[in-house]
Amino acid sequence: MDALARAMEERLELLEGTYPAALALVRVGDQTAFVSAGPPVRARRGSGGSKGGGEQLTDRHRFQIGSVSKTMLAVAVLQLVEDGNLSLTDTVEQHVPGLVPDGDQITVEDLLAHRSGLFNYTDSMRFLWDAHWEPTELVELATARSPEFDPGEDSSYSNTNYVVLGLIAEQVAGQPLDRILDERVFSPALMTDTSASPGRVTDAPLVHGYEGRRDVTLTDMSMAWGAGGVVSSARDLDRFLQALTGGVLVDSSTFEDMRTWRGDLLNRNSTSYGLGLGELNAPCDVEMVGHSGGLPGFGTEAWTVPDGTRSVVAMTNDVEAGAILTNLITAAICS
Repeated sequence: MDALARAMEERLELLEGTYPAALALVRVGDQTAFVSAGPPVRARRGSGGSKGGGEQLTDRHRFQIGSVSKTMLAVAVLQLVEDGNLSLTDTVEQHVPGLVPDGDQITVEDLLAHRSGLFNYTDSMRFLWDAHWEPTELVELATARSPEFDPGEDSSYSNTNYVVLGLIAEQVAGQPLDRILDERVFSPALMTDTSASPGRVTDAPLVHGYEGRRDVTLTDMSMAWGAGGVVSSARDLDRFLQALTGGVLVDSSTFEDMRTWRGDLLNRNSTSYGLGLGELNAPCDVEMVGHSGGLPGFGTEAWTVPDGTRSVVAMTNDVEAGAILTNLITAAICS
C-alpha cells in the first residue's frame, strides 16, 4: 500500500498546476491508501487565504459526483425489480403515462442501458446548468427533440434516461427520490457523507468546484436530479463499491446482470455499458466496472474489480482536469 501511495503521489506531483485539488483512494482487500493535493477551497489572491484555504483534503470531503449517481439510482431501481414491484420489461407508459412519446416502446431496461433513444437534455440549447429545474421540465427539453434512434436499436448516453428512471422509481415506491436513495442505498452501505437531498447540497465539508479561477460550485442540483444529483465523499464511494460487489445492496445475480454488456455507447468512445455500470480496461489489462461523473467544476471516477477486492476512487474539483484522474486511476490499478 505504501508503494501504491507513492505511485499516486508521483502522478499528483507530475501534473501539479493542472488541477486546483485532487485526491485518490485505493483499496486492496481491507487495506486502503489515500493521497491528496490542493485545498478544498482555493485561496483568493491577496487575501492571505480564504475560508478553507489552508485545509487539506480528506476522504470525508464532499464532492458533487455527477453521473456516478446513475449507478446508485440503478441499484435502487433493481431493488424494486428484486422486490417484485417492477420489471425490466415494464414500459415508461405503464408507470408515468404520457411522459415521453412512444413510452409504450421504451422499457426500464432500455433506460438503464441507455438504449431508449431519448435525446440528452443537457445537449439542448435551452438547458442551463445554474437554473432550477423540475424533473418533468428536463424531460420536456429532451422530448422537444426527435429521438436519436428507435428504442432498443442502439446505445447512446443520455442523462434523460435516468431522470425518467427517477420518476418511475418515485411512482413505484411512493416516495421522493432522495428518500428512496437514502433508504435503499446510502443507509445500507453506511454512506453517512452522502445525500441527494436538496437541503444537503452545500453541507460541510464541501469542496468547491472551479473553471479556471472561477468558482462554479452549484447550490441547486435540480438540473442533474436522478442523472447526477448526489453529493458524496471518497470514503463513501468506496463503501458503495464494497456494498455493491459484496451483496449488501443487490443479489449477486443482479450484480452480474448489471455488468452484463448491453451495448457500446456511440457518444462515449464506444464504452461498454450494462445496467448503470460501465467497463474500464486499464492499460495493464485489469477489467474494472463502475462509472465516471462530471459536472461544472467536478470530475469523479469510481471503479472496482468485479469481485470487489480492489477499487479506486479519484476526484478533482475541475471537470477539465481529466488528465489527473486518468493518471491516478492508472497508478492505482497498475502499480
